Amino acid sequence: MTRKSLSGILVVAFIVGCGPHREAPYPVWEHADPPYLASLSASGGFAQYALAAELATKDAPEMVNRVTFTKGMRKDTLARLKDPMSHVLKGTRQPTDYVYTLPAVFRSDTHMSGWRLLERALSWRITDTAEAGDWDNAVVWTLVATKFGLDLTQGDTQTAGLGWIACDDARQALTPFIDRMPASALLQLYKGLSNRLAGYKGLRDMMAHEERRMLLGVQYVQDCRQKRTYDDLEKALGREARQAVTFLRDLDESKRAEFFDSFAAEAKACVAHWESETGRPASERSPWDPTGYRPWKRFANAFFDTVNPVVTAGDATLARTRLFALTAYLSAQVKAAGALPQQLVGLPESLVLDPYSGRPLVYVQSGSDFRVYSVGPNFRDDGGEADDVTLEGQSS
Repeated sequence: MTRKSLSGILVVAFIVGCGPHREAPYPVWEHADPPYLASLSASGGFAQYALAAELATKDAPEMVNRVTFTKGMRKDTLARLKDPMSHVLKGTRQPTDYVYTLPAVFRSDTHMSGWRLLERALSWRITDTAEAGDWDNAVVWTLVATKFGLDLTQGDTQTAGLGWIACDDARQALTPFIDRMPASALLQLYKGLSNRLAGYKGLRDMMAHEERRMLLGVQYVQDCRQKRTYDDLEKALGREARQAVTFLRDLDESKRAEFFDSFAAEAKACVAHWESETGRPASERSPWDPTGYRPWKRFANAFFDTVNPVVTAGDATLARTRLFALTAYLSAQVKAAGALPQQLVGLPESLVLDPYSGRPLVYVQSGSDFRVYSVGPNFRDDGGEADDVTLEGQSS
């Protein structure tokens, strides 16, 4: 949908005719779902992840909301999370059909706090096993954390953001040890990452779920209008929404239905825009920038500006995870054969494609030395410097 056509739709939708007007009913735009509760007998990857989160919050309740951990706290938490982490491991080995339940407005999935603690614990486990030279388990837990993270991106923008963090933390935990790892472990890491990246589904499911979250925001604003709880609305959204709240308070009842019809239409148009854009490399994407008469703009800013940050974070995570896999592959070649390929040929597109440019990641080889990097958000090859995206721990 073009910006021009969207503007036309919104303007036309907001035009109100003259004459007698009967009060329009209040439609239901969306409603929250009951939380998903896992059972010990449930099967499937998502059920295992949910069970792991529920057990984590039960087994280490005082650790769930902590931000910093001492070395002793990490050791204690890992011991207490042994069972929940085993369920995460099981989940990554089963088909994962994400069961999305829409949380109440301003709330997160009930499993988020448990998942957040588990993703931290996974990165600690990777570090501990790598420091001990237990390369097989270091690789196994890195692949578990990466699969877990990629699967979480199938939820909404909140779980997707956590999913990218899980991938990043796992990668950052093992990267410092790459030079010490034997070729066999590096090849195991490369193959595992290659399989997981090939199985990544993209963000289309997340977009559909996020549309529900946006419409729930529309529902919340409409409920405040219906109940006349404008002070609650302003308190929830902050001072920047004051002008929009005042407009809504003063809005003639004859114009209320058109206001919310147009507000909801923008949510759907926003998601449709991103669904068409996220399949493209970042260099070819257009921003979401609606124009025209939008008295709901401040409300839209609060509820609709959620997708772009997650898409942007995903570009960086996918680029670095692909660089991680390629670095493992190339390092294994040097250690096993003492030589590097001249070009990255014969490798899957899901591994070598730069999410920023849509072209292959840049590979520079000289003898047994190499550099591999992404052109990054400026879409320009700066020789692995400036804004180019490199694997953490390498020069940039």
